Parts: sequence; structure tokens; C-alpha cells
Amino acid sequence: MKILVVNKFGFVRGGLERVMFEDIRKLRDLGHEVELLATAHPENLPARFAEWFPPYHEIGVGSAGGASAVRDMFFNRDAAAAMTTVLTEFQPDVAHFHGIHRHLSPSVLFAARAQGVPTVLTAHDFFCVCPANILLRGGSVPCHPRSCGNRLYGAAITNRCVQHSFARSALAGLELSYQRIRRSYERGVDRFIAPSSFLADVLVEGGFDGKQVTVVPNGVEPVGTATVPAPRRSAFLFAGRLSAEKGVAHGIEAARRAGVELDVAGDGPLAGELAAADGIRLHGHLEPAGVSALCARARAMVVPSIGYENAPMTVLEAMAAGTPVIASAVGGIPEQIENGVHGLLVPPGDVDALSTAMRRLATDDALVARLGAAARERAERAFSAARHIERLLDVYRTVGAPS
Repeated sequence: MKILVVNKFGFVRGGLERVMFEDIRKLRDLGHEVELLATAHPENLPARFAEWFPPYHEIGVGSAGGASAVRDMFFNRDAAAAMTTVLTEFQPDVAHFHGIHRHLSPSVLFAARAQGVPTVLTAHDFFCVCPANILLRGGSVPCHPRSCGNRLYGAAITNRCVQHSFARSALAGLELSYQRIRRSYERGVDRFIAPSSFLADVLVEGGFDGKQVTVVPNGVEPVGTATVPAPRRSAFLFAGRLSAEKGVAHGIEAARRAGVELDVAGDGPLAGELAAADGIRLHGHLEPAGVSALCARARAMVVPSIGYENAPMTVLEAMAAGTPVIASAVGGIPEQIENGVHGLLVPPGDVDALSTAMRRLATDDALVARLGAAARERAERAFSAARHIERLLDVYRTVGAPS
């Protein structure tokens, strides 16, 4: 099968790209021919069609991209032309889209439709129904049920949902309103993939046809052949973007109250503020191998999100390492772990409950061992990378790609 993968970035910028490039690797290992279309970013990995990638622009109010970048948010003619060229050269059986909003725009969807290529889009966050992508009203209050309607996103502007900025919220709200009024995604995508049932439900609530949405959980490979014994595990670990919706400040305060050590791996807008925090070891951005090394020896992975998570890879990777997870019971996380079986779930924003859970695992080796073993078994059974790829190929066949 020939598969064209389309994403705004051609390098590992975050969790989306980690999933995408791992899918590409595994599909190629199975003998499928897979190529990438992205913007021409200086950090891109080598790609066969890189010479045709459309320009990369910084987007947003006051950005260097200027008026042309704002225009391209709505319909990117350069991206559409690049898509047409690559489709003509490569002749794929299916086009799989990931993060295309704003930088590439749905123009690439229409280019694929014009050539009769089946289209699949994985929604890694809430960009199809939320101008801020994160379902946080005003950037801080969980927004579910959603405040915005299914076509017009004035509430996002009024509440300053994008970086607490009226101008940025207005631009994002106008862009998504334009796409929804035109039904760009509905007309351009044959099948949506949601990594969690929670996100699938959010899409349907946002006006998408549930018959167009298929749930395909993310997959993960087991780490090593055996887990590190509980007595050799020490600090707790937070790994992710250092931003308010990830609840990192709650994790740090909970660790302080519990009297435990906390490793913090990641980067983001709160990095400078956290550099002066007491009682934590701030590692900054780490490559996946560095995060895996910390995770394998952690008492637990701490995921204290206050925003709605879709299906965080952080949770699955901890499970695959046989490391228990302490996480907020929010979004798709309860679909990944069962409270008291594979980890401990706490109410989002409840620092006392988070601290109590950390204290429990800090003092109970037997509980750490039991939760870790069950988590690893569930990762291997329900979230294996092989099963994920099988489901992905099934979706491709459903929209008309050959077996």
C-alpha cells in the first residue's frame, strides 16, 4: 500500500509527531511505501519530496509571517499546489492527515479530493471543534460541555481562550468558524480517527457525523524484558509540556506536601518560573531515551492535567515500562487505566488527593509492584503497537485503499 502522511511539521515537535513517525516506521517495516508532506521547516527530517514542501510561516498576531501567514490559515494555496504535485508524483492509495490546521489548512484536503485520493485524519487534540485546541475556557477552566456552537466560535473570542489574548482568540475563532461554515473537514475527510472515545464524543457533540469517526487507540512497545523492582524505584516523574493545563504546578505542590522527590522533564512557558522551584529536579527537554530511563526507575508517572487529555502517550509509555501512573481522571485517561488496578486516578486540580496518592506509592512497595505489573500487562494486551497498526490499516481499507 502507498500512503502519503501529511502534517505541518516534518520533525518531532511533540507527542503528535512521535506517534506519526512511529506509525511511519512500523508501516514501512511491514512493507508499505510511506512518504511525508510537511511545511519546509529548518528542523525537518530528510524526506523524499522535501523540495516541494510549501514554505513554513510563523502564524499569529504580531508574528513574522505577516498577512500572508494569516491568509494561509484559511486557505493555503502553496500547500494545495504542493499537495497536488506530490500526489501526482507519488500516486498514493490513501492520504493520512494529522496536524494540518493553520499552517497547511484544509486546502490539502481539497487537493486530495480533487484527485480522488481517499482521506483519513487523526485528531490528536480538539482543533476541529476548539479554536484553542485544548478545551479550556479562557485558557484555564475545563470547557465540556463546550461553550462554543458548532459553526461560530464567538465564545472563544469573548473568553480569550487562546493565550488569554483577545487578538489571538479572535484570529483563531474566525479561522475555525470559516472552516466549519464551509464544512471543510466534513467535506474533505472520508474518515476521522480518534485515539479515545472521549475525543470521538467531543467531535460528535461538535457537529461531526459519528459514522465518520473511528476510535483507534495509540499503541506502545513494551520497554525491556522486565520491570525495575519497586525497592529500586525512587523519585516520582512528571514528563510533558510545562504549561498550566498540564497541571505541573499542582504536581510540584503535591510532591512537596507528600515529602517526595519529583523529577520534571519537559519544556514550555512555565520553564523559567519552575527553574526557581524548590524540591524538584528540572531536567528540561529530554530525548525519548532520557525520559524512558527516568520513567523506568520512577515510583510513578504523575499526570496531573487540569485540561482534557485525549490519549496521552506519557501514560501508555509508563504502563509499557511497568511504572504505575497517578493521573487526573479527565478526558481519555480513564480509558487507559483503571483506578486501583493499573494506577491511581484523582480529581483534576485536587492537590490533596494527588499528594495522598503519591504518599501511598512512596511507602508501599507491594502496591507499586502490583500496579506496575498490571499496567504493563494492559499495555501489551490492549495498547500494543502491532494492534494499533492493524486498526490503522483497517481504516485505510474502509475508505477504499487496497488490502
